[in-house]
Amino acid sequence: MDTDSDSDVEYLASSSVLYYLMSKQRLPRRFTAHDINKNRAKRSEYITTFCHVKEHPDETKFFQYMRMSYHNCHGRPISMEEKLVVTIQFLANGMSFRRLAFSFKMGATTVSKIVAELTKFVWNTFQEAFMPVPTTAMWLKIAEDFYNLWNFPNCLGSVDGKHIRIRNPPHEGTMYYNYKHFFSIVLQGLVDANYKFICVDVGSYGKQSDGGIFRESALGKALISGKMRIPHPSHVRKGNFKLPYVIIGDEAYPLHVNLLKPYARHSLTPAEYNYNKRLSRARRTVEHAFGIIASKWRILNKSIETNIDVAVDIVKCICVLHNIIISKEGVEHNLTTVEPGKKRRSHKCGGRPSDAAKRVRDDFTRYFACNPIKINNNDADISDNVESSSGCDSPDSM
Repeated sequence: MDTDSDSDVEYLASSSVLYYLMSKQRLPRRFTAHDINKNRAKRSEYITTFCHVKEHPDETKFFQYMRMSYHNCHGRPISMEEKLVVTIQFLANGMSFRRLAFSFKMGATTVSKIVAELTKFVWNTFQEAFMPVPTTAMWLKIAEDFYNLWNFPNCLGSVDGKHIRIRNPPHEGTMYYNYKHFFSIVLQGLVDANYKFICVDVGSYGKQSDGGIFRESALGKALISGKMRIPHPSHVRKGNFKLPYVIIGDEAYPLHVNLLKPYARHSLTPAEYNYNKRLSRARRTVEHAFGIIASKWRILNKSIETNIDVAVDIVKCICVLHNIIISKEGVEHNLTTVEPGKKRRSHKCGGRPSDAAKRVRDDFTRYFACNPIKINNNDADISDNVESSSGCDSPDSM
């Protein structure tokens, strides 16, 4: 096994993250035990009868009591901790169920059931705490972080899609066959300035475009219908600009008053080129988030050999585990060995954007031209040949 993967598994198996997961496995009891049940440890039938029958040398007594032999009945129960370690090994190293069964001395069917059970459990238990539906106040905090960390004003997150390789599903395999020539489901993620997932949509056909997936997702429908609780447009800190709050995406996404995308790459003005660079720089958050999960959870680099429903649960579990770990440990530890997500071929989104959406993009373009930034040499940059004075004294743009 890979050394980095081993350390990740060891970290999760021994750290506060695992014990945090363990502590949430049961809800607190609503009622105390009835008085008549408080002597269960001494007087229950399990103690007074079963334990004696189990130790009796005559195995027929056990069969008469349990209606099966001792060897068929008795087996060490698998603890929640052991189930979590099995599941984490599967996610972190991409080991087959058969290999895990051999390592943990279980049946392969048992391992597959554990993975299906635990991935669903982790998502259902922790999604609300570590990937909640944002309130207006939460959106404002996300936007503040994007400004402070990425010099991008009024940004509510960067969105992109990632193909997750799966085995050929029966009956409707052609819908899952993507342009990269393998079968996949798509993870669409909206990511904040600290590489955490704000929301995810998992399970769309690999054949679909990012723009089409976005329109059909809960995020896309909420954005288009105005139900996202997005803050009202506000003045930015520098310059006389009033800008709306926006999500940022690549060419595959539709231009909307609350969703920015790059200008087409031909015949760009210096200001438009500068805008594209600033947008691309801020979009690194989603690319790095995908890079982190692909580096840490090696199952994402292989074909997930389960049915579609379990594959969806596996990916959702990984996304919420990603948020838990960054919340508990910070992002620096998770960026040390991560390469940015690979560039994907983007299919341009069809449809004609509204004039209002075009004006919003132009307003951000003027803002960036008026507020150039100095960045390191790894960024091709970002303010050269841009007329900083052009339009900078204009009235509020909205």
